[in-house]
Amino acid sequence: MRTPNLKAVTALAGITILALAWRILYVVTQHHDFPHPVGDAWYYQWQGYYLAHGHGFIQPLLYKNTHRAFPGADHPPLTSVVIALADLAGAGTYFSHEILWCFFGSLSVLLLGILALRILGTVPAIVVASLAAAYPQMWMNDALAQSETLVELCAAAVLLLAYMYWTKPKPSTGVWLGALLALTALARSEESLLFALIGVPLMILAPRAVVKNTSERYIRHHGRHAAPVKRKRWPSMTALILTFGVVLAPWVVRNQLTFKNPEYLSTQLGRTLLVANCNKTYYGPLTGWWWLPCQNKAENNDGSITDVQFTKEAVNYVKSHESRLPYVLFARLGRTWGFYAPIQQTTLDFVDSRPPWASRLALFFYYPMVPMAIWTLIQLYKRRIPIFIALAPFISVSVAVLATYGTTRFRAAAEPALVLLSGMGITMLVGSAAQKIRST
Repeated sequence: MRTPNLKAVTALAGITILALAWRILYVVTQHHDFPHPVGDAWYYQWQGYYLAHGHGFIQPLLYKNTHRAFPGADHPPLTSVVIALADLAGAGTYFSHEILWCFFGSLSVLLLGILALRILGTVPAIVVASLAAAYPQMWMNDALAQSETLVELCAAAVLLLAYMYWTKPKPSTGVWLGALLALTALARSEESLLFALIGVPLMILAPRAVVKNTSERYIRHHGRHAAPVKRKRWPSMTALILTFGVVLAPWVVRNQLTFKNPEYLSTQLGRTLLVANCNKTYYGPLTGWWWLPCQNKAENNDGSITDVQFTKEAVNYVKSHESRLPYVLFARLGRTWGFYAPIQQTTLDFVDSRPPWASRLALFFYYPMVPMAIWTLIQLYKRRIPIFIALAPFISVSVAVLATYGTTRFRAAAEPALVLLSGMGITMLVGSAAQKIRST
């Protein structure tokens, strides 16, 4: 991988500042239309508030209604923890959290630029960072102050560290990569798949780094011009696995000790399956999406009991409508990846506080980016640059939406990889064309 230079770093810093300015401007202009958090954002805001005030991870809605604290794990804890820390630091309003999220989103821009710089050089880095700064699907998330921006930031960091690990699988890189993979899972539980899709293949396939042994004893026995030796795999592998486990363990152990039924990262699966598997989401214009009234049963104060009950009901519905399932799965993928009712989906995304004009502008960016990303994967493969790292987020997102429902924001973990691939593809394509013109 290439070493960053001052000129490139300065350019990336400037693009990052512009990205931050645009994100803050978007939040300021849109805040009057969405002044209060809704849906998942409401959950994160209030759980973070109660966490900052010493109540722990509780179910915020039950506490507001009954003033009784029941343990909550509807979502993994990272977003609530960040909001709690912001509250403790004095940034205790929804608007201040939106501004903080703009900084996180801008940091994703910088990380993607650094990764492109290390893979291909300065010009691709500038193009990738500029695309990340401008791409609406990334800056829209910053105005929500929920998990998507943190997932994008973690995913961008995972991509950078994974390619660094491939080049030099050092224990220190393994520590950082293991921690970031765990944090990604603690932001959105389905992204725990990235450990299997990135971490495990890296540990198996990454070439052992070649190092020169310069000890006097080695030189006496082998001479100064002896061949370099290969570094052992197990220190970096151990560092990656242990760090991943250590970062995840407190939340997993807490859930195992707190709830009646076994829960690991979240108790939300049953609710999600129930709203995704009913007549409204299997037949008619909302096929492949979700419908909240499908969850019309009372919930238990123990989220794990509700999780099991709702999961059983959803599975029973799927079994009784198996003939319809293939089309529903197609619709779920299509809603997420933009090939099933895309204009309707931009309207439905308004439920997630995404203005239709921004969602439709995102489609204008998205459709040219997809074939460019595919072309880039082919070129990277020809250059023997591993592509499974960049492909992993697309696979994890697809698996998650096939199991639940399709919606645009579920694409968050894959957006950094999409921007990286398409941005690098633009520079490779333009560079190839320019070279052909010069040679004629």
